[in-house]
Amino acid sequence: MSFERQQLAFWLATFAVVAVLLWLLSEILLPLVAGLAIAYLVNALTNRLELLGVAVPVAAAIGVLMRFALRQYRASPFCTGGIQS
Repeated sequence: MSFERQQLAFWLATFAVVAVLLWLLSEILLPLVAGLAIAYLVNALTNRLELLGVAVPVAAAIGVLMRFALRQYRASPFCTGGIQS
């Protein structure tokens, strides 16, 4: 077997293993990826507040509270598409 065929077999096997692992762990990975995205957005807000002179713990608390407030607003009847009674 030539080197190119060995390399192709290795990468196909690696791709297959990764695809199976992603399929098996999909229920776990979605909340993880969503949490990482939220953390990324809150971090950007925190960095912006730090540039404005706000202390790091206060900026982090503001970011988390704004995320919580947004979630509560989206679940309220005031937001279009919120919880219907």
